[in-house]
Amino acid sequence: MKTTASLEAFGADATPADLRLVPRSLGWRLTRAILFGLAGYAIMLLSILPPHAVWALAGLVTGTALTILKFRERYTLEEMRATCPHCGAPLSVTTPSRLKAETTTTCDVCHRSSRLVVDIDELDDARD
Repeated sequence: MKTTASLEAFGADATPADLRLVPRSLGWRLTRAILFGLAGYAIMLLSILPPHAVWALAGLVTGTALTILKFRERYTLEEMRATCPHCGAPLSVTTPSRLKAETTTTCDVCHRSSRLVVDIDELDDARD
C-alpha cells in the first residue's frame, strides 16, 4: 500500500513523504502478539536458575512489552522517501518498523530531526 505523509520540522516548511506500508490484519497482530508473548514468558521458565526473581521479572516484563507492541502494529512502515525540510537532502528509511502517528527521523547531512506525521485514521478509512 502506497500513501503520502508529511515531514515536519520546527522553523521549516513541511515536505511530502512517500510511504510504502503493509496493513496488518487482526489475525496477524494476534498471532504475533501471542508468539512474542509466549517467547517472553518462556524466559520465566528459566526462573529455576538462581537468581530466581531476576529471571521471572525479566520474562514478565519482556513478554508483556512484546505482546503489547506487536498487537498495536496496525501498519508496518516498509519504506519512506522524502526530502529534509531543513537542507533539502534526500531522506530514506528502508528498515521495516511499526508505523506510529508521529515518528522522528534524523537527516544524515544536517543532523537535524524531523517528524514524520501520518494520519492513521485516514489510512484506516482508505483501507476499508
